[in-house]
Amino acid sequence: MIQRFSISPFDLTVFAVLAICALAVTGLAWRAGGTMGAADDLRFLYLTSDEQGRNHLFISGIAPDGTLIEPRALTDGSDGVWDFATAPGGKTVIYSALSSLGMGDLWALSLDTGQRSQLLACPEASCSNAQYAPDGRLLSYTLRNMSDYSSAFFSPPRLWILDTTTGETGFIFPDSQQLAFEGRWSPDGSRLSYISPDPAGLGVINLADGQTALYPNALGEAGVWHPQKNLLLTTNTWVEGTDYVTHILQIDVESDEVTDLSGETSLTNDSGPSYSPDGGWIAFRRKVLRGEQESRGKQIWIMRSDGSDARPLTADADVDYGTPSWSPDGRYLLTRRFPLLGPDIVPSLWLIDTQTDEVRMILEPADQPMWVKNNE
Repeated sequence: MIQRFSISPFDLTVFAVLAICALAVTGLAWRAGGTMGAADDLRFLYLTSDEQGRNHLFISGIAPDGTLIEPRALTDGSDGVWDFATAPGGKTVIYSALSSLGMGDLWALSLDTGQRSQLLACPEASCSNAQYAPDGRLLSYTLRNMSDYSSAFFSPPRLWILDTTTGETGFIFPDSQQLAFEGRWSPDGSRLSYISPDPAGLGVINLADGQTALYPNALGEAGVWHPQKNLLLTTNTWVEGTDYVTHILQIDVESDEVTDLSGETSLTNDSGPSYSPDGGWIAFRRKVLRGEQESRGKQIWIMRSDGSDARPLTADADVDYGTPSWSPDGRYLLTRRFPLLGPDIVPSLWLIDTQTDEVRMILEPADQPMWVKNNE
C-alpha cells in the first residue's frame, strides 16, 4: 500500500536555500603506477581489509584487451572506509572514514591526483551513505549522533543535505527527528528516495513540493532509480504457498503504477537489482526456491527492464553472489562472490561478460565493487 504525506512550502525553506548552491566537481582519470587512465580503460573501485580488519579503498580496471590493470590503494591509515560513492563524471570519490569509536567524517578524493580533503567533519557522530545529486550541486548523507547509551554507529539515522560550496548543512525533512537513511537521487534530481525505519518502507520525497510517498521495501535495500526515467526498483516479500518469496517491483513514482518484474508466480528470492547504463536491462541476485535451478546461495541473473527474457549468468549452488555493478559501456558486470562452504571462505571479485557469458575471478580478497563512470 502506498502512503502519501504533505510538507508545507514554509517547511522547505531551508532546503530551498541549499538547493540554489552549486558545486563544480573536476578532475581526470588517475594513472595508477603508469598503467591507469587510458581513455579506453574501464576503472572500478573496491574494498579490501588489512590485518586489523579495517577496510581500505582500492582502484583497478579492465584494459581493452580484457586484462586486469594493477590495483592501487587510495586510502590507508588508522581509519577504515565504511562506504563510498563517485561524483558525476567519475572524477571524484567520496567516502566515509570510520574510526574505532564508530564515528566517521566524509572525505573527497581526486582520481586525477590522488589528493584527498575533508568534505565534512562529523564530531561525536557518524556520517555515511553520501550521494551526489546528478548535477553535483548538493550531497545527501546519513548522520547518526553519538549518545550516552550507544556509539554513533548504532544510533538512529537521519537524512541531511550538504552544500559543498559553503559547507552549510540542513535537514531534508522539517521534522528534525524523522528517521531516514540511504538517500538516492532521481535521474533529474527532482526526487530523493530513502529507507524509512518507522513507518517501515521505501520513502520518496518530491523536492519541489515536499510531498512524500511510502512504498514496500522488504529487505531494507536502498532504492534503485532508472538512469533516465522516474522509475524506482524496490523489493517486497509475501507467502506463496509454503514459501516466502521476495520479488523485484518497479514503481512509476509519477503514476504510482507498480509492476512485479520477477513474475507474479515466480518462486524466487530476488534482490540487489541494478539498471544497465541505458536502462534496457536489469542485473539482479536470485535464489530459486524450487526446481532444477534451486540453490543455496543467490546467483546473478539479468532480465530486460520490463521483466522479460530473464536468464542466469552464474550457476554455483553453494556460492552467494553480491549486488552486481554494470560497467559504463554496459558489457560487463562486477560482483562479489562468497563461498557458503569451507575451507576457503574468502570474498572475491568476479567479472561477467554479458555478451559471451564468460565468468572469471579477477581479485581476491575483495568486496563491494563499483565501476567508475567515464569522464563526462
